[in-house]
Amino acid sequence: MRTLSALSKVRPTLLIVEDLHWAGRSTLAAIEYVARRAGLQALLVVGTYRNEELGSRAELSAYAAASLAMNCLHRWRLAD
Repeated sequence: MRTLSALSKVRPTLLIVEDLHWAGRSTLAAIEYVARRAGLQALLVVGTYRNEELGSRAELSAYAAASLAMNCLHRWRLAD
């Protein structure tokens, strides 16, 4: 987090994490930690996952639900 904080003080920073449907609990917890603190800095965290995998991945489903409830997740769906 210190590196991202330092970068975002110099210029706006974007962190992209792809394929969250493969992420485990610890990875999702780390992303949540960074995302919660991003609002205080010029830092945007973007994560991608396959929507069809959401139902079969309990960790990702719980993470998405909690993030939506905390208003730190916004969903966009790409056109098929």
